[in-house]
Amino acid sequence: MGHASAHAGTPAPIRILLIEDNRGDALLFRHMLADAGALDWELAWARNLEEGIAHLRQDQVDLVLLDLGLPGSTGLETVQRLQSCGVRVPALVVLSGLNDEAVAMRAVQAGAQDYLVKGQVDTGMLVRSIRYAIERNQAEAALRQAHDMLEVRVAQRTAELASTVEALNAQIREREQAETLLRRREQEFRTLAENSPDMVIRYDSDCRRIYVNPAFERETGIPMAEALMRQPQKLVRTHADLAPEDYIAVLRRVMETGAGTEVFVRLADPGETARDYAFHLVPERNAEGQVVGVLAIGRNISALKETERRLSESQQMLRQLASRSDAVREEERKYITREIHDELGQYLSALRLGVSVVEMQFGADNPALAERTRALTGLVDSTIQVVRDVVSSLRPSALNMGIVSALEWLGEQFFSHTGVLCQLHVDERQVTLDEARATELFRIVQESLTNIRRHAGATRVDIALVQDDERIQLEVRDNGCGFDPAKRKRQSFGLLGIHERALKLGGAVTVDSKPGHGARIRVQIPAQVSEFPDK
Repeated sequence: MGHASAHAGTPAPIRILLIEDNRGDALLFRHMLADAGALDWELAWARNLEEGIAHLRQDQVDLVLLDLGLPGSTGLETVQRLQSCGVRVPALVVLSGLNDEAVAMRAVQAGAQDYLVKGQVDTGMLVRSIRYAIERNQAEAALRQAHDMLEVRVAQRTAELASTVEALNAQIREREQAETLLRRREQEFRTLAENSPDMVIRYDSDCRRIYVNPAFERETGIPMAEALMRQPQKLVRTHADLAPEDYIAVLRRVMETGAGTEVFVRLADPGETARDYAFHLVPERNAEGQVVGVLAIGRNISALKETERRLSESQQMLRQLASRSDAVREEERKYITREIHDELGQYLSALRLGVSVVEMQFGADNPALAERTRALTGLVDSTIQVVRDVVSSLRPSALNMGIVSALEWLGEQFFSHTGVLCQLHVDERQVTLDEARATELFRIVQESLTNIRRHAGATRVDIALVQDDERIQLEVRDNGCGFDPAKRKRQSFGLLGIHERALKLGGAVTVDSKPGHGARIRVQIPAQVSEFPDK
């Protein structure tokens, strides 16, 4: 393989590989290149196709001059073998002794940039062919690179488009599913609303009705066509205890606060029974969570109100009956106490006096009789004490001297039976109670002390009674184990009885306690008798 160079310097010379088996032709092409003074080149010569391919694998080449008539390969087969050798082929100029335009065309189609006929080539033609081949090869390479880049970009854009289409299809499917679900929910809502016995009303942000169900027309008498796209208005023949402007104000407050509420309305038609409704109002929100209206559900609670009224009347009658029973019981206690004290007490006193007289008259002469009379005297004294205890348990005589004396006696009895200190705090000059109210307060304190004795385990009890111009307040406090007022034991009626007695007096009871912190029962009743409920 030979090398030749005509000019040295910059830019880099054109590296040419000549694959030619004819030495004379090779020298001719070398002399032509040497005569091309404007062309800077380096020439490598290969005598057969295999040697040329080996050179392409080892060195960089800018142009190949390929003879079609090589040993072992002739014609276009030579071009095809070179193109399929697995090495990148640079610019290619085919050399042939045959001046055949068809062969030249097929050579170009096979990958050659130009076709030269030996014997018709001069230096200028060779130089132009070399430059043309290199430029065309570079243009084809650039075109291939651009094509490859375009293919890559097309593939990327196709993948992006496919991803976008898939995402769009997913969004479309989600929207279709959401719309289907929305239609199904709307249908379910309408099915429920159309068949609901309750009124269902939807209001927009201007408080106009945008939907009403048949129950609305049935309950209000307003036709559906007249009700829609209108604000609540005053009914012509029906009186409502809530004015339309007040109802609209409630709707606006629900939209402003975003919190639901409940409104009770009574409607009364002339000559007909009033109807009571409970409206539950909740805000309606859009997909972004913004309040866009109000949903109102109105239920006719007339039957419930009537039941509550009857129940209230029954409770009132029961309280009146209980009050009457307590009053009768107190009168019976007073009567029994008076009878026992006046009749039985006198008989027992006379019996004791008679036994004492017998002892004085005959006991000196009859020791056995004296001993027997003394035993009888002791038995009579015990009976008298029992009678006094019975009288005190039925109705303490201290009650006849006022509430303060009665509470003092009650505290002393509690201390004597339990050993627990019971302190009374009261200004006797400020407390003035009639007998009925004094008796009820006495029984409240009596029941409270009974509960403390049974359950509290206290070491101190304080009773306070104060009165001002408006109310009377009674307080019983202990330092015992305490309890949870919300948990009432079954068959435990102590606190219930205290509440009922306070209600009879037109008052109220407050119980403050928790486990481990004692208990306080506070009763407040009006100071004036005229404020009591009719019994």
